[in-house]
Amino acid sequence: MDPVTWEPIELSKMLNDTNRFSQVGNFYKVRDGTTAFGHQVLFVGLLGIDLIPGPNVTLQGTPDEIADFINQHHGIKLLKSGDEYRCDLKKDIVLFVGPHPSKKNQTMVIGAYLGK
Repeated sequence: MDPVTWEPIELSKMLNDTNRFSQVGNFYKVRDGTTAFGHQVLFVGLLGIDLIPGPNVTLQGTPDEIADFINQHHGIKLLKSGDEYRCDLKKDIVLFVGPHPSKKNQTMVIGAYLGK
């Protein structure tokens, strides 16, 4: 993590591969069928979504499907609140899983840093 910009350095380097990713605004469209949490990755972001800072992905699938996969395969217990899921991973680090605000059957997963 860059101490000044909070940008995930290794992820940033990976996104420079134009055979795999193309920049669309503040996000990177995935070109090669990469999967995460058992679902196709559509977009990758470095800095957050709206007011939630942190690296993120937009996946094909519903929050329920993706949360179930994470719970089953990663030893994390995501708790549901409304249509979103959340898990406190460690001090100031929270994993959020929630529906995309405008794309049906797409889910955002954010590794949020909520410290000061």
